[in-house]
Amino acid sequence: MTQIDEYHVPSKVLMHMLHGVALDASQLILSSWHSPDIVHPGDPFGTVFLWLWRTDQDRATRLFSDVAWRVRHTGAGATKQITLNGLLNGLRQAAEGITSEELTAMRPVLIEWMRADHGEDPNTTD
Repeated sequence: MTQIDEYHVPSKVLMHMLHGVALDASQLILSSWHSPDIVHPGDPFGTVFLWLWRTDQDRATRLFSDVAWRVRHTGAGATKQITLNGLLNGLRQAAEGITSEELTAMRPVLIEWMRADHGEDPNTTD
């Protein structure tokens, strides 16, 4: 099988693909998480998110925020026990090649976005 290194994806198609990744990650999280300290979103999410973070931080932030909203509010079994810190700790395991510097840079961006978009601190548990 031939692997394509680059492929142009229309914006609308990418939007639908990212929606699927977010839905899959949130369902995986809600069906398998055990500890609020490390919430693993799945390797596919980690791979896609890290690529987006490095190429389009705005889309990456929206993708992460979408997953966080689903697992904290709208998904089956949603709980505020899942926090941004837990998700970032899981992302460290899911995103092969992610650096400590990238994780440090992500934290304030994601917190600011989620506070503005969702009107809440993503690390509160109540």
